[in-house]
Amino acid sequence: MKVIFMGTPDFAIPSLRAVAAHHDVVEVYTRPDAVSKRGSQQVPSAVAEAAASLGLPIVKVNSLDGPAIQERIERQSPDIVIVAGLGILVPPALLDVPRQGFINVHASALPKWRGAAPIQRAILAGDDTLGVSIMRIEKGLDTGGYCLMGFAASGHKNFQQLLDELSALGGRILIEALDRIATGTVQWVRQDEGEATYAEKIRKGELYLFPDISALVADRRVRASSHQAPSRIVLGGHPLTVVSAQRPGTDLDGDGMADVDEVDTVAGGLNSDETAAVAASTCSAPSIVSGEVSVCGHRLFLGFSDGALEVLTLRPDGKRTMDVCSWLAGHKDNTPLTWEGIIS
Repeated sequence: MKVIFMGTPDFAIPSLRAVAAHHDVVEVYTRPDAVSKRGSQQVPSAVAEAAASLGLPIVKVNSLDGPAIQERIERQSPDIVIVAGLGILVPPALLDVPRQGFINVHASALPKWRGAAPIQRAILAGDDTLGVSIMRIEKGLDTGGYCLMGFAASGHKNFQQLLDELSALGGRILIEALDRIATGTVQWVRQDEGEATYAEKIRKGELYLFPDISALVADRRVRASSHQAPSRIVLGGHPLTVVSAQRPGTDLDGDGMADVDEVDTVAGGLNSDETAAVAASTCSAPSIVSGEVSVCGHRLFLGFSDGALEVLTLRPDGKRTMDVCSWLAGHKDNTPLTWEGIIS
């Protein structure tokens, strides 16, 4: 089929590559280049970079409104337009331009978690299973019928891990959906409005960690965090981001304990000696109250309203992500550590 693809973030790349391998992608629409943090250069979107590597024509837009965009799409005469994380609303006037309409690769098991942050909202809600759906775009926000859906177990995966898994899955089921659309065998399932939930964008500071929340909520906030919405605290007077953590007793593989491989998987950065040191530590989870800090060997625990959360990796402001062993070794102040939520 003749396809126009629209997307911006990393999530869309597996879908773009899959479609480009099986169909004729005539143009790729994406958001304009962003300004780097230091303001010294323009940074293209992930989709723009992927499209360039595939030799596909790129159109950078802030909006799809207006006659110029509609005329451009009409000139291409696409069979279908595919949207995956574009970050721009599709105006109703465009929906009937492609012969097969617009479809969307949405990272949720619709009708659950319509909206901007479905993966993070699912993590925060404690969902055991997350989904990705191929749906038709209509006038409402993520209200169109879906034809295929894929699922991933949440486990103790973080946002990035689930994003990668669901984006790859989305690319695979998208190709199957396009085959069904092309052959006229597709069946669209109407969403149950009574089951709909909405995934609002994560607000600034929403994932910060404060002593008065539960360890369960804190664990979910850490897992849901990203560079755009980090889990932040002040530890020993130092503002930092908690990159990974776990509640004591978390059963990561069903054997009732975290072994060396599990610690390495969760921490995501320990070398062999440091991993062994963490796993070999015999200190058990401390009984600490809200706002307290406990350091036992190479392990660091924060006290919440109902118990402790063990910090595994963290990122001090302006520095790289590091494991707790390295951070504790670099903490020269021998005074007891204190922690508090961060406001800025």
